[in-house]
Amino acid sequence: MAQSCPLKRSSSYDFIPPDLSELNVVLLGNSWSLKNSVGNLLLMKPVLNTDTEPQTIQTYEEKMNDQLLTVVMTPDLQLINRAEFRSYIRTLSGPRVFLLVLQPEDFTENHKDKLQLLLESCSEKAFDQSLVLISTAQAERPGTMKKLMSRVPYVWRDDPRILNMIIECRSRYLCINDNEDDQKKRELKRKEMFTRISQMLKENCEPSQEENAGLAVSEERKSSLNLVLCGRARAEKSSVLESITGQSSERLSLDQCENAGAASSVWV
Repeated sequence: MAQSCPLKRSSSYDFIPPDLSELNVVLLGNSWSLKNSVGNLLLMKPVLNTDTEPQTIQTYEEKMNDQLLTVVMTPDLQLINRAEFRSYIRTLSGPRVFLLVLQPEDFTENHKDKLQLLLESCSEKAFDQSLVLISTAQAERPGTMKKLMSRVPYVWRDDPRILNMIIECRSRYLCINDNEDDQKKRELKRKEMFTRISQMLKENCEPSQEENAGLAVSEERKSSLNLVLCGRARAEKSSVLESITGQSSERLSLDQCENAGAASSVWV
């Protein structure tokens, strides 16, 4: 049974996409300390217990200017019951994303398999809604994270488990330093995280879901395609247009544009 822990209203740091009234962020991973760090970063306040890993799913809600952010903290991967997890995820209202918080040094084949099973049990498109967050114990040493970042994306080439998860998540990943103390850097990382989440939601929003997700586009934009034909020979351009539309150039009234350098447009 999930436990809900509502938090006080936030007056700043609201990076939820403006067209969304709510957002659910589910944290999964092989390190409680990293999940804890990411959860506190999302909420921008130290509200999660760093000492004791929960045995059940816990949720933390933060109100941001009439927008509701729900952070879902999960227990150790091996303790999660797949059927219960699937049932709980399906009770969440509004858009949801999965953040896979991975520590390469301790990420095993069993962890990878369990993550895949959990996500696949929720939806066949769960990986489309997932972002990999990677941190390493090496990042604890000053300057090491900077060197590590300079080698992306090659740093995990020799780790097929991490690489596989990144590929499954459509090559979406971010590096994080859970020991970062600089407040400005933390705010920038949080903003980057929400930017990637927003992009992910837009990329995977079904046409029938766009209005509910606040990402609707006009009917004209969804059903139209603009082609620009360039070249000096009008006859050849007319022939290409006829091939594309299946209509004659006379019917398309191309002769309406007689002045050199002028352009004509045709709506089919």
